[in-house]
Amino acid sequence: MPDNPLTPTRLEKLQALFEEALDQGESGRAAFLESRLPDDPGLRAEVLALIRAHERDESDFRSPVSASALIDAATGEDRWTGVRVGAYRIVRLVGVGGMGAVYEAARDDDQFTRRVAVKFLHRHVGSEPALARFRAERQILANLNHPNIAALVDGGVTDDGQPYIIMEYVDGKPITSWCDEQRLTVGERLALFIQVCAAVQSAHRSLVVHRDLKPANIMVTGDGRVKLLDFGIARLMTVEGDPGHQPPTLSDSRSFTPDYAAPEQVRGLPVDTRANVYALGVVLFELLAGHRPFDLRDKSIAEIERIVFETEAPRPSASICTERSAHLGERSASRARARIAGDLDAITGTALRKEPERRYGSADLMARDLQHHLDGLPVSARPDGVGYRM
Repeated sequence: MPDNPLTPTRLEKLQALFEEALDQGESGRAAFLESRLPDDPGLRAEVLALIRAHERDESDFRSPVSASALIDAATGEDRWTGVRVGAYRIVRLVGVGGMGAVYEAARDDDQFTRRVAVKFLHRHVGSEPALARFRAERQILANLNHPNIAALVDGGVTDDGQPYIIMEYVDGKPITSWCDEQRLTVGERLALFIQVCAAVQSAHRSLVVHRDLKPANIMVTGDGRVKLLDFGIARLMTVEGDPGHQPPTLSDSRSFTPDYAAPEQVRGLPVDTRANVYALGVVLFELLAGHRPFDLRDKSIAEIERIVFETEAPRPSASICTERSAHLGERSASRARARIAGDLDAITGTALRKEPERRYGSADLMARDLQHHLDGLPVSARPDGVGYRM
């Protein structure tokens, strides 16, 4: 039997320290954990291992701590399932994340029928940064109104002080999985991706930078509608000259998925809307090629920085194999490569430029190039070359 078994109390402590250490940033985590756990090196190592796993994880709500941590030790039951919150009754647990848990709920009166998603902040996550992020997410969702963004329905605090957000329930699949399962053609994928660009552009108009765009946060419903989710680490930007103006948001913790993060975000530099353009470029590459431009699995932060900053992204057309061509509705790899080569290679490459100023200036400009390509019109994107650099 281990010297320190994972009892419910130890699980709660592990979860709380995970959240607090995540807020410290990479450079300060070891010292922070040393000060909080001077006599428990085992738990320090567990927290750091969870953070490393969290940084590699590309899922939306895959928990660093098992869902069993939400189970009441005395009753063996989930503390929220069956409970009424506002006008809704909790039906089932959907997923667990570092900050909270998401449940499906249904309207619990005779007014009308509706399914919603209820997000709770973990009761043992009491740090002010965590609470501030949760409140910010609620306010950001309240400011957003777009058919391709999951809408805020309600929010508040339970009688025992538990913050929650009630959101539109999205019954769908990640955009990459949905496209492959449906065997969508390149043109159909681009039409769907333009919906993603519209949602991101709408957020930008509301001065919101998502900061964690990835397929798991871009769901497609059964009727083919895109829904952008999870603004938990999104940041509000203010306009220069307005009271309280701040510079582009600082990526002050590693609460994002490195595979989709722009070079400036990976290095912890200020980010603006062009970081979202880079993430859109990664998602578009994956929709076409079937994999991301860089393989960052099991890489350290230093290795990730080196790859993202120094390695040029390949062309998606060069990554097409025979198996992939079938997913794209083409009879051969050569036909699939020909369909993507040229405009789509250039559009993806422009979004994935290392330098923010060389990317598309907005998600809308990227969508416009994609629509021009679909309409057989010239696009603004050009391949990166020596002539341009000179």
